[in-house]
Amino acid sequence: MLRVLPLMIGWFALNAPSGLGLYWVFNNVLTTTQTVLVKKLVEKDELQVAVDTAALGPRRDPLPMASDVAPDWVKAVESGKILGNDVDLDAPEETAVEAA
Repeated sequence: MLRVLPLMIGWFALNAPSGLGLYWVFNNVLTTTQTVLVKKLVEKDELQVAVDTAALGPRRDPLPMASDVAPDWVKAVESGKILGNDVDLDAPEETAVEAA
């Protein structure tokens, strides 16, 4: 798509009135120049933070995942009751053709 799009835009520009092609070219040049200038104006130096990793101490092991504890909505979905409606999640979905 990225390779075909410039050719497609070129084809449109050749088949459209000449003002449209000139507008696209100058608008792209102006926008690119403006973007480069604004990025240079707002550019900041990279923040350097001195951190003493020895003072932080050793890394601790991650806590185990709580597999038995789940929010209420997860339990409701697993049991087939969603917002008080009985829903069988294992049953195949009924299509509009089958319902008619």
